Amino acid sequence: MIHLSSFEAIHYRGIDGLSLPELSRVNLITGANGVGKTALIEAIWLFMGRHNTQLLWDATVQRSTNPIVNPIPIVNPISDLSDKSLKLCGTEGEQSHEWKATFEEIEEVTWETVAVTGARYKLEQRPIVGRLRTWIDNKELDGTLLAKELDGTLLARHNTPKELVERGFSDSVTPRPICIIEGVRWQLEISAWHLKIYSDMVREGRKEDLANAVNFILPNIRDVQILTDENGESYLSVITDNGAQRPLKDLGGGAVRLFKLYLAFFAARNGMLLIDEVENGLHYSVLRDIWDRIRTWTHEWNVQFIATTHSAECIDAAMEAFADKSNDLSIHNLFENESGNIKAATFTGEALEGARNLNLEVR
Repeated sequence: MIHLSSFEAIHYRGIDGLSLPELSRVNLITGANGVGKTALIEAIWLFMGRHNTQLLWDATVQRSTNPIVNPIPIVNPISDLSDKSLKLCGTEGEQSHEWKATFEEIEEVTWETVAVTGARYKLEQRPIVGRLRTWIDNKELDGTLLAKELDGTLLARHNTPKELVERGFSDSVTPRPICIIEGVRWQLEISAWHLKIYSDMVREGRKEDLANAVNFILPNIRDVQILTDENGESYLSVITDNGAQRPLKDLGGGAVRLFKLYLAFFAARNGMLLIDEVENGLHYSVLRDIWDRIRTWTHEWNVQFIATTHSAECIDAAMEAFADKSNDLSIHNLFENESGNIKAATFTGEALEGARNLNLEVR
């Protein structure tokens, strides 16, 4: 099953009218530095989570941890993403959908009564400085109001899934798969989210699968556990064949990258997984083995996979892994045309061999 069969980013960062008319089960996005590969998978992630307005403040989209600090320190989450309204389109199954978001400043400051929780429940008057408006298929969701406190900090009142259900809005749309995105900015960091996914695997009896998934590059790993350091912080630890116990991060970037990749596939089952620079931290000699496993995981867990890459070696390894099923793999080369717009050339099926002629960095 392909969860997203086509996608178009009308306005997002430097992308204006970029269309991917044919997405496969597995997709590699390539192109020169700065052409918009990372921006494209961010846009796909936003589109897949379009009912959740709060994603616009997420660190993945804003490329900063500041927006996720509470209270929210920025007024307009769209300002760094587009000088116009955001507009993203895609086809899920056989249904096409459009998502648009815009921010409107309120010139004459108005006031709204908002609920404040603390020592006791009370109502306060707060000045409203702007409104984030979002539409799905030309139906507007309740606007997100941004209220400024007396000390200048900001509070945001977001839509919640419960509110959407009560309004009956979600009844008119096709249920969408879970969509997970993994970037490269915190590559060695094992977050609380990763620890939770590992715990879910243990509860489902898949603990040994994680160690087996990386045994081809780390053959001496016998077990993986969650331990706590002297500061009370939890972390992933591996046990080797000789009984030695080491933090996962001590094994290097490649090991961490592969562990996180497997955890992400497990978390994205029956959904979509987006990975930025999939080859980052991995030696070229293991790329073919990794792509063999990616092919297995996408089918085993019904995951549509979209990744970016700079590496011709990574593309070659993917093409070899899908040599007998080339329709399951698409390679999308982003380039800037003569008008300065970002476009995509897609290679799939019988045309897949054409991707070998792309002028890419080999590393």
